[in-house]
Amino acid sequence: MQAAVACFSQYGYSRSTLALIGREAEVSAESVAAHGPKAALLIAAFEYAFTGQEGADPVAAREDIERIFAIEDTNEMARAYADFSVSVHGKGIDMWRAVQDGAAQDESVAELYRSLMERRLRDNRTIVRLLADRGIVRRDQPEEITAGTLALISSFDPYQLYVRDFGWSEQQLTDWFVEVFRRNVLSS
Repeated sequence: MQAAVACFSQYGYSRSTLALIGREAEVSAESVAAHGPKAALLIAAFEYAFTGQEGADPVAAREDIERIFAIEDTNEMARAYADFSVSVHGKGIDMWRAVQDGAAQDESVAELYRSLMERRLRDNRTIVRLLADRGIVRRDQPEEITAGTLALISSFDPYQLYVRDFGWSEQQLTDWFVEVFRRNVLSS
């Protein structure tokens, strides 16, 4: 899986062949193909890069996320979530771009991408409900707006825009994340 992550991250979806992944892993292309089609390998590699494991557990069921949202102090919780999000996105941004590249070229990847986005929105709704159960989420807007806002700020797009394109440091992005999270997700 590490070889697939390395190839997709460096070369994107279109230029990463099963033969190239096999060379990186020091196995045959046939051995790589035995794990499924290239599209499925891309999504598995993305999940591996994002979570450190194959498979798609709901975000709210992950121990690291549970620990973050169990932090009593909302400022500390916001900072911990921002630190986690920026760290993950820094490590996975190139894989994310490969997924987007693949979705634009391959209908089977596009279908997996849509499924990934549906799961992401469900995960963010779950997080909003966890915050609502604690009484710390904004109640002056629909849950869907709050979940969508959370999905946006906790996505790869801010990392790409602010860090890669605008040259911000990860610390600047983390500070931005905390501020937007406090203003647009948490109650006053």
